[in-house]
Amino acid sequence: MMKPIDYNSRYINTRNINMINIGTQWEIPLIDPQIRVASTKHSASIAQRRAFSLIELLVVVSVIGLLVSLALPAVQRVRESSRQVVCLNNLKQLVVAVAQYESSYRRYPRGTNGFLEVIPNDGGWNDPTSRWFWQRVPNTSSIAHMLPMLDHDSLYKMLPDELIRVGEQTDPVTWYGELPGVVDVMNVSLPFLLCPSDSLESGVGGTAIMSCHPSVDFSTGRDWSIDMWIDWLLEPPGATNYVGCVGAHSGENQVIESRVPYRGAMVATQRMRSSLISDGLSHTVLFGENIGRIQNYERLQYHSWLFSGLARGRSVLPWGEYVHPTNPDHLLLGDAAYAYIVGFGAMHPGVVQFSFADGSVRAINRRIDLWTLYALCGIEDGHVLSADEID
Repeated sequence: MMKPIDYNSRYINTRNINMINIGTQWEIPLIDPQIRVASTKHSASIAQRRAFSLIELLVVVSVIGLLVSLALPAVQRVRESSRQVVCLNNLKQLVVAVAQYESSYRRYPRGTNGFLEVIPNDGGWNDPTSRWFWQRVPNTSSIAHMLPMLDHDSLYKMLPDELIRVGEQTDPVTWYGELPGVVDVMNVSLPFLLCPSDSLESGVGGTAIMSCHPSVDFSTGRDWSIDMWIDWLLEPPGATNYVGCVGAHSGENQVIESRVPYRGAMVATQRMRSSLISDGLSHTVLFGENIGRIQNYERLQYHSWLFSGLARGRSVLPWGEYVHPTNPDHLLLGDAAYAYIVGFGAMHPGVVQFSFADGSVRAINRRIDLWTLYALCGIEDGHVLSADEID
């Protein structure tokens, strides 16, 4: 039996009663207005307690900012690690292409199509009447020779025969960069030749290296490095972050017997093949990263992929020296602050990446020992390197 309800009671227990039967109808019981006022005040007090004070908001914002500052470097490291993997894959494509080229032609592609003989210091390579005027040879890069192996056979077929074969022009001299079809190919940007950690693909204005061919006489080891550049007022030539290794040393006109074993695998004009590398394929660099010439974080020059494309282990430092005698900012391996066009360098923090004659690719620490880097660049220096020395 339902318990009688006292309607005069000030409080009604509504938890047990939902509706009240009055006569034949069910009605909701009336609630005293004072109860409603008390309930409203209670809800308002709860709402007031749920609001944040200014101090609480500042604390929350500070905590969120601290968490973001802790997480951001980790995110940047993950992104850089991903970019380094892409860069290594780019270098891998080049070294695989070298192996395919050797399989087809029984030799490596020439570092560049330079002069067939050693160029004297006073050769007059800027003089159009000189025997060694730089425009007399095509200076075509090894990458251009490997275009069919890099899935760009259509670009290769656009190049004239004069650009591919080794030969020298007689007067009058016509620069190869002005031949039909060459300009169109030269301005093409190839994504796999650009390191994602660098901004080279956006263009740098400035100048592009068109000729860079340390010519080495295998019998004497004598060589000379020439760098020529051209100002481009219109579209700059397609750039590359990857250049061939001419060895640890270049830039001497006199024979230095002790440096002959440090010549590299991607020298100009020479017919190099893997069987001539006595140091071991896994310890011989074929290609490395290059970020051009940078002075105080400003890029002044870069390598074009169609012409030039060579670098040496010692960069601009004197042989056997860790520090440049007049400019201590010039490093053995360049970085975002300072780098040189004939040396290796990268935008990666702490490392520069290389590909080796056995097909492997790896990152080299910037603090690598000087003579260890020399040994990696040379083909027959006789140094036996351990994994600890390389890493």
